[in-house]
Amino acid sequence: MKTKTSTRVSVDLVPDFHAELKARAQASAKTLKNYMTDALAERINKDREEEEDRYWGERAKEAREEGFVSVEESEAYLKRLLNA
Repeated sequence: MKTKTSTRVSVDLVPDFHAELKARAQASAKTLKNYMTDALAERINKDREEEEDRYWGERAKEAREEGFVSVEESEAYLKRLLNA
């Protein structure tokens, strides 16, 4: 079984931005490395969620164009049928 190894990434930062990152990391009781890793992971997760929302939004639009209705509309229709 192979163990996962890290890959080193070098980033050039202007001094003011570096100082702010360092201060925020310290305020969060994290190392600069952990702070930046967490921030990047959060951004990637946000991007994934936005991509998923766009994907499902497009699927919903296609379904409406094909004549399908939303779950809410289906439930309301079934309730009307049950109460008729």
